[in-house]
Amino acid sequence: MREFRDDQGRPWHVSLTVSSAARVKDLVRVVLPPKTADEPAPTEAVPFDLIDAGEIARTFQVLRSNFSALGETLAALLLPQIIQKGLSKEDFLDALRGDSLEQGGLAVEEELVSFFPPRLRGVVTALSARMTELAETVTKQAEAALLTHGPSSGSAVESPASSPTTEPSES
Repeated sequence: MREFRDDQGRPWHVSLTVSSAARVKDLVRVVLPPKTADEPAPTEAVPFDLIDAGEIARTFQVLRSNFSALGETLAALLLPQIIQKGLSKEDFLDALRGDSLEQGGLAVEEELVSFFPPRLRGVVTALSARMTELAETVTKQAEAALLTHGPSSGSAVESPASSPTTEPSES
């Protein structure tokens, strides 16, 4: 179980179980990024299955790039606590931005890694670490490009989701 606080200072305890993942799958729909560069970008939203080991890379992509989907995922995971605190889903979502949203996302990712059995946990951990490393590299490149060329240089920096095998989602 991981804890984070929303913008109102309320504590939230994130615990990923089969039951809470099923709640996410029932309540959250996302447009998944394409699996390969050759695959057309999907346009239809599908149920968000957090614990499908075969889709874990795309799950991390959604959680790290689609902040609306991250908020909705947190709301679904935390629904019993939201109800217990007498809040609406909108009240909860209105208290997520910036630091609290990032901390909530990290809590979900940490729970996701620890959810999987040991035989898969190492691969999921390595994937998460590699994606973080790539994102940091791209961020540094973007910052350097802005300092060197300014915001109107016209050259776009590739997103962390861009690679020979993936493209960023359109969400």
